[in-house]
Amino acid sequence: MEHGHRSPTPQRQHLAVAAAVLVMASIGTLYAWSIFVAPIEAAFGRSRAATSLVFSLATAAFTVGMLAGPSLLRGWSPQAVALLSCLLAAAGLTLAAAAESIWLIALGFGILFGLANGFAYGSSLQVVQHAVPHRPGLFTGIAVASYMLGSAAGAPLLSFAAQAWSYRLALLILAAWLAAAGMLACLLLHRSRIGDVIAAVGTAAATAGAPFGAMAILWVVFLLSSLVGVMTLAHAAPLAASFPGGEYRLALAAALVALGNGAGRLAGGWLSDRLAPRTLLCGAPALIGAALAAVLIVPRLDILLAALCVIGVGYGAIAGYLPAIVASSYGAPALTRLYGRLFTAWGLAGLAAPYLGGLLFDLRGDYAAANTAAAVAALAAALLGLAFKPPALPRDRT
Repeated sequence: MEHGHRSPTPQRQHLAVAAAVLVMASIGTLYAWSIFVAPIEAAFGRSRAATSLVFSLATAAFTVGMLAGPSLLRGWSPQAVALLSCLLAAAGLTLAAAAESIWLIALGFGILFGLANGFAYGSSLQVVQHAVPHRPGLFTGIAVASYMLGSAAGAPLLSFAAQAWSYRLALLILAAWLAAAGMLACLLLHRSRIGDVIAAVGTAAATAGAPFGAMAILWVVFLLSSLVGVMTLAHAAPLAASFPGGEYRLALAAALVALGNGAGRLAGGWLSDRLAPRTLLCGAPALIGAALAAVLIVPRLDILLAALCVIGVGYGAIAGYLPAIVASSYGAPALTRLYGRLFTAWGLAGLAAPYLGGLLFDLRGDYAAANTAAAVAALAAALLGLAFKPPALPRDRT
């Protein structure tokens, strides 16, 4: 390894990974936004489109945080980034709770909470890559899966608080949790001394470039796969409702995509330690495309529900293995910078996919065109993944 870097002790590894998982699970509550939509609409008399703009801004801010974080926070220790991110998120949620205008909610929940997600997500990935350099894929998968776990665990609790008291109190409770989580994560990261490990690696790999062609392939594969995955997440329930009997399976449809997503994130990280990048970049989109093709060929509700789970697994796998591929190909110190660039593909997909899915539905009155376009996009991503050529460097380039 470069610069004589040695792995941290097992105890410090556990502390660092625990801190990363805590931060990821806490900021992942961003995806519990949907439970606040109805009460905010009622409070301010806004349309569904205007209220949904808050989450669109959060998606954009998340992407900006991922892209700009490595430059804005250069030289900051992991514990400082974790604390800053969680306190920024808490401040944004507090502002949203006190807001008497939908635009202040957009600023607090959308922009501030979204930026905090971008800062924390990139930094947490870097922490697990350095904490466990010999099994980075598995622990990257654990970290990104914990992000979805935060939403899954937080949503019912926040929903209960919003219904029992008010959405404002629910936001304040979440703000308090994030502030506490940030302080605890800061302590764990300080005791793990992971900042010393990251600093010891040096800056050579962090400033090294990556071939434009290879990064362009990764970006387009991520974009096409994310368009399909985000569209499926956004339209899972109405997709089910478009099939006979599906109106009774709305919650199940949404749950299957989410559960598949979480399982795929774990599997993707684990597989990245065992399979070649080309295999991964081709395999997950091909799985998604095959699932969509099955629905087109056999348009039945049971086939759709199974396909939704498979699509979730494939989309989640991409989120699990892509950071590991970047780190193993170009060095863990370069992860936050290069993955931040790749993350713009997800940001674009997050803004465009829900709208495109709805537009194609409006044009035909069903989801056949949307499913066909998604299948073509997934299979194109699979073919493009075969063209990726990682550099001929040692795998432990950390």
